[in-house]
Amino acid sequence: MFRQAFAILGRSLWELWDNIFVLVVANLVWSLALVPAMAALSFIGGWIGLIVTILDLLFLSGPVTLGLYELTLNANRRERLELYVLFQSVRTNYWRGFQVGLLNVIFVVLAFVNLTFYSSLAASNSPLGLAVILWGYVVFIWFTMQFHMWPLGLRMEKFSLLGLLRNSFLATFKYPVLSLVLGFVVGLFFLLSGLVSFLPLVIFGISYHALVGNKALNLVLEREQVKQENSPASEGENPFAIEAAPLPPPPVTETEPKPFTTRNAPQGVLRRGGIEKSGEESSSNL
Repeated sequence: MFRQAFAILGRSLWELWDNIFVLVVANLVWSLALVPAMAALSFIGGWIGLIVTILDLLFLSGPVTLGLYELTLNANRRERLELYVLFQSVRTNYWRGFQVGLLNVIFVVLAFVNLTFYSSLAASNSPLGLAVILWGYVVFIWFTMQFHMWPLGLRMEKFSLLGLLRNSFLATFKYPVLSLVLGFVVGLFFLLSGLVSFLPLVIFGISYHALVGNKALNLVLEREQVKQENSPASEGENPFAIEAAPLPPPPVTETEPKPFTTRNAPQGVLRRGGIEKSGEESSSNL
């Protein structure tokens, strides 16, 4: 999985460059969805600013993020990316995006409260302050789960918050090397982007994250399908199976071969579908 993880990172970078215009515009749309939250935290503050931020993350940022994942999903199908897919997905999958955003908001609130509490205990040299290290690991694990959580939000046939949390947890811990490598590399990129005022994150960072997440989930589902096909039928249903719809193959359009004249054929001979007819034969048939 170590090699596959870096292959996913490399292919995603290439697809980002190959669709740079559409993905940059889509990423800027995602950044605009966060403007109310950033303005509330910067200029309002307090409980009112926090409430405005939470509402923005739920009602605007969550659906737009899910729409960005559906837009980049077409890159895995080798289809041309169209910006309208983002806005169409926001409309059709709004409730799913809201719920995935709700799950992340709940975790962010819990993590913030616990990190603040245990950091104060660590500052006072309390033994319980060591729990802040544990919560640091929990935050990193949750970050790695995002690679599977958002694309699973699109591709779960029977969507539920508990099912989404279960499938994301299984996809992360059944393939730990893949999750750790992707989480470390992309997380390091996000941290380093802070040195330049998070401009890479605003311009193309979330689009790249979406490309990586879709490819990671595709790899996980392919491995799960192979395991299911190789497992004996007598074992019954696997309780640790990941429930998600596989990526549909790209549509194949067959075009009818057009007639053409051969270079060395006599004048009046037409080749169509491997059959040659001369002008005399054609006139006789008439």
